[in-house]
Amino acid sequence: MIYFITVWTGLIFVCLAVGCCCLHWLRAAYWTRLSDRAIVSTWLGLVVLSISLLLTALAFPLSPAVGATIMLLWLLVALRSGAVRRELAASWRSLPKLAWAWYGLCVIAIAAFATQPVTWIATGLYHYGFVRWFAQQGVTPGLTLLNRQFGFVSAWFAIAAPFSPAWLDGRASSLMNGFVTLVAALQISLSVYSILRQRAQHSDWFLALFSICIFGLTTQTLLLSAVTVSASPDIAVAWLTAVIAWCLLVSCPIDTPSDHSALLPIILAAGAVSIKLTALPLLVVSAGYYVMLNAHWKRLLKLLLLITVLLLPLLSATVVISSCPLYPSTVLCFDLPWAESEASLNELADASHGWASWYGEPEASNNRTLWLIMQWVQSGPSSKLSAALVVMSLLSALYLFVGRSLWGRLPANASPAGRLTTRNSQRLLSFNLLAPKLYALIALSAVGITFVMLKASLFRFGMGVLLLLPILVVSLACSDLFNRPKGGQIVFPKWAVKAGISVGVLCAIALNAHLYSSAGTLTAQATDSWLLPPPLPEVAVTTERVNGTTYYLTQDERGRCWASKLPCVSILPSDVVVIDPSVGIASGFKHLSEKKAQP
Repeated sequence: MIYFITVWTGLIFVCLAVGCCCLHWLRAAYWTRLSDRAIVSTWLGLVVLSISLLLTALAFPLSPAVGATIMLLWLLVALRSGAVRRELAASWRSLPKLAWAWYGLCVIAIAAFATQPVTWIATGLYHYGFVRWFAQQGVTPGLTLLNRQFGFVSAWFAIAAPFSPAWLDGRASSLMNGFVTLVAALQISLSVYSILRQRAQHSDWFLALFSICIFGLTTQTLLLSAVTVSASPDIAVAWLTAVIAWCLLVSCPIDTPSDHSALLPIILAAGAVSIKLTALPLLVVSAGYYVMLNAHWKRLLKLLLLITVLLLPLLSATVVISSCPLYPSTVLCFDLPWAESEASLNELADASHGWASWYGEPEASNNRTLWLIMQWVQSGPSSKLSAALVVMSLLSALYLFVGRSLWGRLPANASPAGRLTTRNSQRLLSFNLLAPKLYALIALSAVGITFVMLKASLFRFGMGVLLLLPILVVSLACSDLFNRPKGGQIVFPKWAVKAGISVGVLCAIALNAHLYSSAGTLTAQATDSWLLPPPLPEVAVTTERVNGTTYYLTQDERGRCWASKLPCVSILPSDVVVIDPSVGIASGFKHLSEKKAQP
């Protein structure tokens, strides 16, 4: 626990400073509130650090020293700016008196949750193995010849690598997911605080409700809590989906010489894609929204250059590891000595996201599409929840297109004696300002849900886009319900504010006690649980030498290596040899034969 709390506290400051520096580079003057700037700065800094470390891994192993150097360099660049130092100081002064006590409650509760034993199978199969390769060898050519899932390159594994040296035995594998959970808890606190202090906007309700829903699902449900307490990148993508949607509501959509905050959602979306390719709809919609409102060749050129720079580390690392930039897709693959056959790639693609083949074949008399949908809905509780959210998203989109658009048909200068009251006039003005952003969020939800349904209909892949529109409608309703006729602020009596804060503190204390006692029970066998979480599960391995290379062959029935020594494999690679025997496994792997196996 102490290790997690120490790393998280330092990482929050580094991310906040780096992200704040990026905001000043973008001249994001449209973002005026310190609380909003603090939230977006933290996520922006996290994305920048993740991409930077992935780029570094192309040349160096991501040891603790290398990771600390990269973060320190970014921190020095950020703190050189007087504007950044002044903003950080202003943020510090604006904190409420009990802010540090609240932070202590949050960080201890989440540390108790995140230090539970890791059980998620994918972490044992390749997540932690990937982190180990990054930490010990960096980006290594031909890793997919040892484990085909190593082709799923992620910047999330790169930022986790410096905090996961070999001597920890995988004890820090859930560190980064715990970190984003802590950041989410703090952004919920800031949003709720803005609402209670009568400073709420539409975006505050949206971010608060969206974050509360994702926080509850990722910490209180059996499946997603297991994913959260692991090295999986799915949790980070879900949170970035919420933050990007919120940025679309807050940011100025027009790019000007004095304010480039319209690029913020695109930068965050490119970071999400670098973490996992399932976030591709976020980048497509964010970039499309920018292009529609900023149709000028100079701005388009700047957009293309920005996206290229941000995605280049991911694409380069994926080519080096697998020979295919969009692995396991065979599009744009290079003919490298470690390239896999097209048949092998297609087989992996079907297994990973070809969900239409997961349920077999229907009878000849059945409609295949309807049969597949029914099989999917009946396959488990998460599929039923996904189906319900798809229906709710359709109804929400209909409401936003038709119901709220009716306000836009009424004249803005109508007298109170006419069809518009003063309250309705303000709603009309608010909707006219929000309309382009609402349509962007509708497009984000539609494209995201379509992508998930076509590629991999798993709730953890599409959680963010499935929740987006229902939460948007509820947040708009809450904002309309509690807004004053004048001023657009939320009306709460002082006693209600104090009572709400007191209840929140009591709930946090109770949650701390519950989670800490649960984590203490789960880790009772670990004598150092106060300092570190328990190690990853141990598996029996045998040592096998093939083509001059020593491999550690796992005996686990499901092929999990967990924290076994590198290179650990579940199947001995008979047609694989290291590229340079004098260097060893650090040089990478290639096919033993001159030509790879033909399909």
